[in-house]
Parts: sequence; C-alpha cells; structure tokens
Amino acid sequence: MKLTRSYSIGFVGSGKIAGQLAQAFRKTGIEVEAVYSPQIEHRNAFAQQHHAKALNSIHDFDPALDAILICVPDKVIAQLDFPPFPPTLTLIHTSGTGDLHLLQSHQSYGVLYPIQSFTNHQTQNLSQVPLCIEANDERSLRKIEDLARAISSQVHELNSEKRRWVHLTAVLVNNFPNALYALAENLLSSQQIPFEWLHPIIQQTTQRLSLASPILMQTGPAVRNDSETLATHQEMLAQNAQALEIYQILTQLIINQQKYEKLQG
Repeated sequence: MKLTRSYSIGFVGSGKIAGQLAQAFRKTGIEVEAVYSPQIEHRNAFAQQHHAKALNSIHDFDPALDAILICVPDKVIAQLDFPPFPPTLTLIHTSGTGDLHLLQSHQSYGVLYPIQSFTNHQTQNLSQVPLCIEANDERSLRKIEDLARAISSQVHELNSEKRRWVHLTAVLVNNFPNALYALAENLLSSQQIPFEWLHPIIQQTTQRLSLASPILMQTGPAVRNDSETLATHQEMLAQNAQALEIYQILTQLIINQQKYEKLQG
C-alpha cells in the first residue's frame, strides 16, 4: 500500500526478524537510518547490508526518527535503557507474547508482530503475512498501521492477550510439526531411507488446509480405528521411549478429536 507520508526508522537488534523487516521496509522506500545491537559483528553486518548507521549505544538514536523497531528476546525488551524520546518517535516491539506495556515508560509505543517463522536460510515475502498491531494511543496506532500496511496486505489490530493466543497456536502449527519432521528424519536415517521421500505428503497435508477444517482433513490409522497398525507402529518404537510417548499422545489426540467431531455432527 502507498504510504501516507515518508518515514525514517531504526532497529534495536540485528537478528533474523530485524533483517527480514528491514529488507521489507526498504523495498517500500522506508529508510533504515540506524541499528543498535550489543553484538558488534552482527550490528556492523546489518548496518552494511541495509545502508544504516551502526550505533555504539542505545542512547545514540536520533530523536527525529519516526519509529524504532525492537527485535530482541522478550526478557530483554523491558530492560532496554532508552533515553526519553519525544512523542513523535514510536517504540515498537515485535514480540508475540510480550505485553504492550513493556514499553510504558515511553510516550509513544506499540507492537508489530508478524505471524511468521524466520530463518537465516531464506528471504521472506511479507506481503501476505498477517501482522498484528497494537499501540498505547490512536496516533501511535495509526503510524504503526501505516508502516505495517506498507509491507503487508494483512494487518490486524489485536490486543496483547489475543496476540499471545496467536503466538501459542503458531508454535503448535510451526515449531511442533517441525520437531516431528526432525524425529521422522532421524527414524528414516536409522533405516538408510531419505527424508525427501516424505516431502510430497508434507506438502499435500499443508495444501489441504485451504480446502476445509483440519479436523475434516485428518486421515490415518487412528481415524480408521486400525488397532493392528497402531500396535505395529508402537512395537517399532519400543526402543525409543520418547518417540513412543509422542506417538501415543498424538494418536489419542486424534481419536478424541474425531469423537468430538462426531458428537458435534
């Protein structure tokens, strides 16, 4: 979306989220003026990549900036020792679980949380990534919304409590399945079978989500009440206590979900 005005921004943090957001903003014409991070090597690399000034202190940010995006771990946000900034400079953290009021000692503050997983291995296109925004007042909210809409068509105002639910469920659908992929890769490796053979079924499972509710798309032995196959699988995992426990818990989850669905139907 076309910006209502020009903006100049800075970053605290120089990791994956900061890098992806900086790149997305720069594509829209928003200049990244400065970056601060205690990790000097990362800070300098970020500054060079995004043509920004590398700051030696969090106190060195120009108060004339429109916003500073804070991309650091949650426990660090409230510990940041910012100087007093004018109300024209908005501090914006990007945490999924951090409360809006972590920054309440400042006059203008808010949240811009992208519902996305970031890695160092690929550049993200954020144009369809939902961004959750929140702010301490209407003026700050409008600024954050303007910045968010510059990089994504999916912008949603959400309070801190609801944002935490979004983050929790994002962990369920992203981090947990990835842990299962790693488990599957390990099991296949022990049998000298390439994990790549599972790529098509993984992709198909994800694509089905656009067709109907996940519970209606569920397949497998637990749905079919195939006790023989379930027993065979558990025998195969008998020497791997953690994998066996995971298999049993998820099998029971599927059985319970299907029972509930039938009752609702």
